[in-house]
Amino acid sequence: MTSSLLHVVEQGNGTSTPLILLHGFGGDAGSWLSVQTALAGTRRVLALDLPGHGRSRAHPANDYAGMAQAVLATLDHLAITRFHLAAHSMGGAVASVLALAHQERIASLTLVCPGGFGGLVNERLMRRFASATTADELQEVVSAFFAASSLVPRHVGAHLAIERADPAVNERLGALLTAMLDGPHQVPAGKERLGELTCPVRVIWGEQDEVQSAHTIAGLPPLVGVHRFAAAGHMVHVEAAREIAQILRFQLREE
Repeated sequence: MTSSLLHVVEQGNGTSTPLILLHGFGGDAGSWLSVQTALAGTRRVLALDLPGHGRSRAHPANDYAGMAQAVLATLDHLAITRFHLAAHSMGGAVASVLALAHQERIASLTLVCPGGFGGLVNERLMRRFASATTADELQEVVSAFFAASSLVPRHVGAHLAIERADPAVNERLGALLTAMLDGPHQVPAGKERLGELTCPVRVIWGEQDEVQSAHTIAGLPPLVGVHRFAAAGHMVHVEAAREIAQILRFQLREE
């Protein structure tokens, strides 16, 4: 029987409002490890494996709304009623849907190179990533997500290849990617409605992102804070983990 709950990696403790971290397409909770560790001193910091990924890969949800509901069900199970939310890429689309549907539960929203903003996507690169199975090919494809090869974790390809040994994983990723795209554009997840949120909202972007066009973040509501990293690509939360942690500390400052 498939569990309705997602796999959670938790660090920290304390009474401050918890921080929830969501990863991007084809990744897992581990992509947030450096940031998670940096912020776990005064609160619970929980990184989730989204449906179809990591140790939640058997979860059946296959669109933004279904993933958002899976996140919420997991947090309900953990008795977490209000939380800060930070999310990368596809996880950003999931986080946007969740925040807009449950505003009363969101203390702040931070979107890192978010998906779901309707902009152009490098579909060829993403299809290659979704279909890759070997450690060498995965290492090569993932390198394109970073601004500099020196910033790419040495064994990320080998790590991903372990999961890709199951053919169902690639099949699932391919289907999910198709559901996320409308031709060369992303299926929108509410960018124009972020101004409705009463909590602090920030968008972080790597200016050397090869996955999505920089025009993706044009037209954001005026109260949304925007941070641009000139020397970072799509994996800015890995490339500039220390700086991202500092931005998140500012987001958590209401306590």
